[in-house]
Amino acid sequence: IIIQTKNLFDYITENILYCYLILHKTFLSKENFMKLSQHNACQIVTNINEIINQKMNLINANGIIIASTDESRIGTYHAGAKKLISEGLDELIINNEEGYEGSLPGINYPLIVNGELIGVVGVTGNDAATLSCAKIIKRMTELLIQELSMKEKQEMEIIFSPAGPVRRLKKPFTPA
Repeated sequence: IIIQTKNLFDYITENILYCYLILHKTFLSKENFMKLSQHNACQIVTNINEIINQKMNLINANGIIIASTDESRIGTYHAGAKKLISEGLDELIINNEEGYEGSLPGINYPLIVNGELIGVVGVTGNDAATLSCAKIIKRMTELLIQELSMKEKQEMEIIFSPAGPVRRLKKPFTPA
């Protein structure tokens, strides 16, 4: 299929877009859809915090905080989350700051989407109100991750389908 281009700018733009999408196809393959990206994690924390005003973190599988209501914690190590992941715990309650490097008092839950552990949600605070809403935050987070993942998958299927919007140019640009 040949895309008709009117000028050099269109030709370059179409080829750059095509190359970009091909390169990213590898990174956004079906097996990578359930990974928790920092962009998605930040969106989720913002959305949940607008509804439930609660301090929270989203932590990746390596124990690194990738999104937080406290921006100073982003990029820091959370030993409690790493323990929860490595030991396969259902929850981890932290009562004091000395117990786990980079952790504050609160509760941590694994994030499981489609049967796959993709990270941890940590809710800061050790009062009864925090502990009672933490499971709601966990479930909301899992649902939002699943929704974002399905959207990304649908977008990729459209882009890379044979009938998708991007076609490879088969002949070089020749000015009119």
